Amino acid sequence: MLKLVNVFEMDYNAIVYYRLSFIRNYREMSFSLYNARYGNEKPYYDYLIQNGIRNIYFLVDDNNSNYILGDCYLDAYLDYHIDVLDRGAISYAVRPNERNKGYGTKMLELLLEKCKELEMEEVCVSCHANNIYSKKIIENNGGILEKSFNDLNLIGLKYWIKLEKEKVYKE
Repeated sequence: MLKLVNVFEMDYNAIVYYRLSFIRNYREMSFSLYNARYGNEKPYYDYLIQNGIRNIYFLVDDNNSNYILGDCYLDAYLDYHIDVLDRGAISYAVRPNERNKGYGTKMLELLLEKCKELEMEEVCVSCHANNIYSKKIIENNGGILEKSFNDLNLIGLKYWIKLEKEKVYKE
């Protein structure tokens, strides 16, 4: 079963190994991983705490919880300036050798559950227009396109996902 594990509950060596999978494949990576290096565990966690970065999650499978399939980040405090910024409140990445297997869609689905726990009513998610996989992940999770925008000479897409509140039935 796939689940999200908070960065502070994850085996540190698994985080470093995950980071190396991006470097070996010459791929971009989540900013939350840049300081993760062997022998750097305390400075890495100190960096996250000092910068208020607590909502980092890793997608793992119960069968091997030390093998990270992907990572995602939720900026739950972005709502107050979301209209000014085109950046979304969520970012995610899937391990290069695990892409195109549905993990990105599942990861965003699970992260949206975390948003509901924080009583968020909607979430902004953005991607570059040429990232067809991220676009598909957002749309598969109910993303509605608001607009396109210029992002460092690339076209960005800004989506909103409305979160359904859980129905509570009283007996």
